[in-house]
Amino acid sequence: MRRNGFNIQRWISFAFLISAVALFFFELLAYSRDRALLPDQLTIAGISVGKTSQSEARERLLQTFSPPIELYYEEQLILLNPANVGFRLDMDVMLAAAELERTEKSFWGGFWDFLWNRSGAAASIPLKAEYSSIQLENALNDIAVRYDTPPTASEPIPGTPNFNPGIAGRVLDIRRGVDLVGAVLQSASRRSVNLPIVSEGPAKPTLDTLEILFKQVVEVADFNGLVVLYLSDLRTGENLQFGTLNGQDLSLEPDIAFSGASINKISILTAFFRYFDEPLAAEPARWVEEMITESGNDPSDWLMEQIDLASGPLRVTETLQDLGFENTFVAGY
Repeated sequence: MRRNGFNIQRWISFAFLISAVALFFFELLAYSRDRALLPDQLTIAGISVGKTSQSEARERLLQTFSPPIELYYEEQLILLNPANVGFRLDMDVMLAAAELERTEKSFWGGFWDFLWNRSGAAASIPLKAEYSSIQLENALNDIAVRYDTPPTASEPIPGTPNFNPGIAGRVLDIRRGVDLVGAVLQSASRRSVNLPIVSEGPAKPTLDTLEILFKQVVEVADFNGLVVLYLSDLRTGENLQFGTLNGQDLSLEPDIAFSGASINKISILTAFFRYFDEPLAAEPARWVEEMITESGNDPSDWLMEQIDLASGPLRVTETLQDLGFENTFVAGY
């Protein structure tokens, strides 16, 4: 009886051992299959790819980033294919980083956690992608051509010095649009954007338009004398110059000399401060103020005498020529 009892216990122990070994290899096989997949709490570019193969992860990324994004020009929907602006996912870099996450833990250490049903730490791999800013800007320019309402410029009213006001327009802000659309191209969750539309006032008349207006005024007035006009835009450096005599365009090469009249007081003031520094004494300060605010001739003469009693006008002329005004001079007083 003891021998029979011993045999039963041995067979029971052997059965448990076989079961344990079978369970071990079953769990080992299950873990091996699980380890072949990406970690459970892994995301790539904000997309969950846990428990997927690399090919499945690749497909998820393509399904997210390849479809057209939605651009809204006010109420108008426009679809933009990312490939049309050179958008490309760097799959090799992202999947290589995912593979490192998968194999970071040792096989047996991972197996131990698997047996105890322990999840690994969450991991996130950032998006690696590129697109062409130039191609995107070109695409937005095409949209602007189709949907913008450009402002209309002011137009001169013939025969008068007045203008008809232009009309404001609404246009796409290309520079800001490139930034906004670029961000959407690289977002896994936000795949639409409202394009930035700005109001743009009427364009200012050009100097060419102003020249036409001036000539029309002269023509309508039937003025047969000499008209010469010179205008310089100090902000842009653009110049307007034309002349007419008896209603006909006049060549201004060489230019026509005119009396500077009281404009020369600015020349005198410039030359005076070349020779005298501030603060000025009370009397010179008074003469300067009266020359400019009252266009006084006596103050002008007095200031040139202070520059040089005998050759004041010549010193003013020298100052003007040093400043580049070669054809401007003060003759005397």
